[in-house]
Amino acid sequence: MNNYFERVTSITSPLFRSNLLPYLLLCLISTAIYAPFFSHNALGANDAQWYHAVLKDVLLQYQQGIFPVYIGQTAFNFIGAPVGMASGYAFLGVLLDIISLHKLTAIDIQHLMVIVIAAASIVSMYTVLYKLAPHMRWAAFLFAFFYVSCPAIIGTMSHFDAYRSFLSLPFIPILIYGLIRIYQKQKFIHILLVSMSLSLIWLAHPPVGFWASIFCGIFYLSMWFTIKKGLRAIFLTGFIFLLLSAWQFIFTFSCHLQTDYLPQLLSYADTVMVLLKQIIPGVFLPVNWSHEQMAPLQLGFALWFLLGMIVYTLKYYTNALLRNLFLCISVFFVLLYPIPFLTHFLYAHMPRVVENMTSQWPMLRLYFILAPLLLFAGFLALNDLSQKTDNKQRYTKIIFWLCILALWSTIEVGKFTAFMFDSISTEKTTLWQLPENYLFVPSYGGTNTHWPEGSYDPTLETRLLDSNLKPIPSFDNKITVINKCLASNSKEDSVILKSKFPIENTPTRLKTIELLRFTLDPKKHYATCFELISQYCPGIFHIEGLHHHTMLYNQLGSYSSSQNNVTKQILLLSSFTTETKPKSVEVQFIADPQSDKKAFVKFIRYGKTQYDNTNLPIHIKSIFPFIANVDAPFNRSYLETYRFYLPGYEAVVNHHQVKVLQSPNNTVLIPLEKGTNQITLNYIATSWVRISFYISLFSWIAALTILLQMAVLQKILFKPQRIDSTEAA
Repeated sequence: MNNYFERVTSITSPLFRSNLLPYLLLCLISTAIYAPFFSHNALGANDAQWYHAVLKDVLLQYQQGIFPVYIGQTAFNFIGAPVGMASGYAFLGVLLDIISLHKLTAIDIQHLMVIVIAAASIVSMYTVLYKLAPHMRWAAFLFAFFYVSCPAIIGTMSHFDAYRSFLSLPFIPILIYGLIRIYQKQKFIHILLVSMSLSLIWLAHPPVGFWASIFCGIFYLSMWFTIKKGLRAIFLTGFIFLLLSAWQFIFTFSCHLQTDYLPQLLSYADTVMVLLKQIIPGVFLPVNWSHEQMAPLQLGFALWFLLGMIVYTLKYYTNALLRNLFLCISVFFVLLYPIPFLTHFLYAHMPRVVENMTSQWPMLRLYFILAPLLLFAGFLALNDLSQKTDNKQRYTKIIFWLCILALWSTIEVGKFTAFMFDSISTEKTTLWQLPENYLFVPSYGGTNTHWPEGSYDPTLETRLLDSNLKPIPSFDNKITVINKCLASNSKEDSVILKSKFPIENTPTRLKTIELLRFTLDPKKHYATCFELISQYCPGIFHIEGLHHHTMLYNQLGSYSSSQNNVTKQILLLSSFTTETKPKSVEVQFIADPQSDKKAFVKFIRYGKTQYDNTNLPIHIKSIFPFIANVDAPFNRSYLETYRFYLPGYEAVVNHHQVKVLQSPNNTVLIPLEKGTNQITLNYIATSWVRISFYISLFSWIAALTILLQMAVLQKILFKPQRIDSTEAA
């Protein structure tokens, strides 16, 4: 077997002596894995839809000369959701738009991002591993493939549409490489490399950045306790990192966001433990044996094998650097798998910011750090084993099993790729291209107003408030349209359902009734309104014919056991099309009982009407830029908009700047005077945010200049250096 591998190595080594060939092969591999993204059609579900809307909004603002983009302002992000907290996605989108000469659609750019990031990730991993051990180029190539073929990595896109998390992948190997070089010899160029890569990870996605920072902290502390070195590196890394990331952090803190996703039935730690226990033993099974939703939580057999190889190496050989990396790996394993008492204790003492950033699956982004950590530690272990003359036979067997696992990973990758191909929308390329198709409107920033998913016209969510901040019904666009709608074409209907099925066997849609059928004329707006009473019956309002994503989820009634718990409410759905031909649509109600109790819903009145924005009490002339006209009935009234409030808004009323306030619903509030008011609203950010942007910008220019100068003149960064695990500063 030894002779066989020697022959294979002698045949393939000339191929890898070329500096260009391995990079070309790696790019081809990553491109093949993410080939489904070579599509003009939608790929993904709600999260992908939301990211497309954010990207479309950013591109429209950039084309109007707004840069950097802080919040959404166009029809694709009319609620004003912040972009600057994780603006790496927006920056890359703008860059690709410039490179493509503005010829690509937002969907094309969104898909191109995935392909570019995947190629950058596999190249990044190969490059830094090769720099650590130039004599193991073939192993660096194989381990780079293991990086992009890890189920937890591919699953973030194939199952979770996690574009921002995915964006962090190219920078994590550089971060680990820099820390290893700092352990060996603390040179400023490596400290700079760690600070820059950590800042880029935070720019890509703060949850991943948080865990990357935790890893850096553990590594530095471990280095301090083992070799009594590292304080200088800690302070320099932190200082440079804060300069590079000043803009992002100051903008985030200025938003004062309250994002509470977790249910209150259990504590944060208890909720996490329940979720962790649910994934056992699925995460240890092959991808095709476990439930597909487990894919983003699986390491894959190749990385489990590397973990065993690391333990074996530490058992028989002394390697201080490998021991430090293994300590970091152990901490992440404690957070990923439910160890009695210990895991619960760690999550119970997590900072509150972790709950806000990572929702119910804080461990999901841990894989982005754990997977490359295992690859680096496995690479160091393999390097040690290759240098031990008494271990050649075991070394040969390890190579054999690595090749087998590479074949297995290739098969698993094929399953992911097939799944992604099946996820490509069969709709036309206009699926997410128009504002009418922008549906995902999350409840953001702790607002009391929740706009659910559905085809929505933001101009209806504008109204006047009096001096006591009470709504003025005659100056409420939504109420005006509802009254007009219910005054005509009203009908009465009821649906009574008795569910006798066990919950797990209840069909998704038990009963569908047609409520209205009408034709949408181009460039005209229609409203369908429903006054109803419900009891124990959640349901879905669906507009059939506009496009299949146009659903409004409305939880009707209550799950209480009280038989007298009856809820009366009024619901409004807007429908409009920008196409050139009329469209026939049908409004349906789809009852979906979630319990075995009596499910009841009665439609008291419902109807449809056409409305013209120019005839509404508050005339929204333009969504972007926001321009509105309103005749206020008296002094000290306030215009409440559909934009969520953030510090940094600038409003001009009748050519005079006025102070923007915060409404009780956490939306933008503009003070008006009696009579005609011409209003414009723009977001310019606070002065501190603008100053911090230039601090970060000049810091990045300085850091890149120093990095390139040291790399070129001193030949430190690009010169391969053999691993010496016993060497330390």
